[in-house]
Amino acid sequence: MKGGSGDTIPANTMRDKNFDVSDLQAVLGDINDSIILLSQSGELIWSNKAYALFAEDLGIDPDKNFFDFFEENSDFDLSVGVQQASAMDTTCRFELFFHTFRKWFLLHITVLQVGITIRFEKITVEKQEAETPEKHVLIDERNLRILINITDHPIWLVDMNKEIVLCNTAFKKWILNFSGKELGVGDSILDKGLDAVYLEKIRACYELAFTGKNFTAIEDIKVGDEIKFTTINFNPVFDNNNVLAGISCHATDITDHRKNLSKIESQTQLLMEIANIQSHKVRGPLATLLGLVHVFNYEEVNDPNNVEVMNGVAEVAGKLDQIVTDVIRSINLLSFRTGKAKDGSE
Repeated sequence: MKGGSGDTIPANTMRDKNFDVSDLQAVLGDINDSIILLSQSGELIWSNKAYALFAEDLGIDPDKNFFDFFEENSDFDLSVGVQQASAMDTTCRFELFFHTFRKWFLLHITVLQVGITIRFEKITVEKQEAETPEKHVLIDERNLRILINITDHPIWLVDMNKEIVLCNTAFKKWILNFSGKELGVGDSILDKGLDAVYLEKIRACYELAFTGKNFTAIEDIKVGDEIKFTTINFNPVFDNNNVLAGISCHATDITDHRKNLSKIESQTQLLMEIANIQSHKVRGPLATLLGLVHVFNYEEVNDPNNVEVMNGVAEVAGKLDQIVTDVIRSINLLSFRTGKAKDGSE
């Protein structure tokens, strides 16, 4: 406590005896806790070895008046502590924080005939252990809010009552964009103001997630006159006792991805058509042409049958020309669509 009544321990039986400084050195010199003896005016009369190291480590001026020292480095009023210990005729304990050194101590103050004794008991570690869990929670929550607001992906967390307990700015914009409804912390994720079709789909997803399953759903959401495709990841959240406490979700717009897939499918179909032309349509006329070459009478060019063969060659050549034209058309169409995909046009 700071400047108030402290816990008391039984009066030191040595208090009534006429001890001097040499007696203190003999009894307390080698104790691990830092112990000092002050005059009634607050001047340092004696200190044990532990205090000498303690003072050197913290840079405490040995000539400093200790009433002033406590006033400057803490919220503790040493004069009040001394008066209380003297009035109660016992050792009083006071808990204080030296803000200059960022350390906690438990002071044991006893008023003797030779002066004021103070024992410094370090309790910084105990105080940190008591305070750290709450501080870590605050730090973690603050950092979590910062982190989730960095991303453009909607992120939100709902509790077992399907109420939003955490969400980022992207989520608020996302839900407002397609529903026209503003949702935030404390609102139901299944707000009745949302689209009925969307609610029916998303409700089923949450019911599944609350069974402890981790999964991804793809939702088609109408935004204005356009259909947007979105993946929503549902991740159950468990507490320290491994009990389901809520659902963590994040959404990703895959509309452009879907469009690109559609273009790829269309281009793949054209490529398959080109391959079909090259492997099947060309093969028949080419085989016919090779057959005609074999029946041509090269020894007697004026052979009447050669006229029929040449007519056949001309017919086959016309078919091959049409096939080549079809291939060129398909390639041009593929190039045209690919060009649009590159510059982002529809």
